[in-house]
Amino acid sequence: EAYSRYAKLLVPGPVDDQRRDLKIEWVLDPSKQWAQLWYGERPLADHYVTVFQKHRAKSLRTDFEGWIQFDLPEGRPVLLDAVVIEPQMLRGTRGADQAHWVSHWASLYFVP
Repeated sequence: EAYSRYAKLLVPGPVDDQRRDLKIEWVLDPSKQWAQLWYGERPLADHYVTVFQKHRAKSLRTDFEGWIQFDLPEGRPVLLDAVVIEPQMLRGTRGADQAHWVSHWASLYFVP
């Protein structure tokens, strides 16, 4: 497997999150109750994701525009996580060129 990780950290305070044109990324709504998952140039619809907070994890599915909604207690850090796995053609003889698939991981860490 070859992989790439696209991580974002938002510092506490008002949210002004914007797309950064990453291959896969989360964008947090200013309310901190909604987040949208993007893959390439489009929102990633109907995709399973995970929301982690303290000692609990919750699986959610994005809607047709890539949005999830969550209701989380304030003051506890949150981690949003998503992965897309794609097949890859074998080309070379070493490293990423030998991988049968490539995974792209998106994460967003913030405090509501």
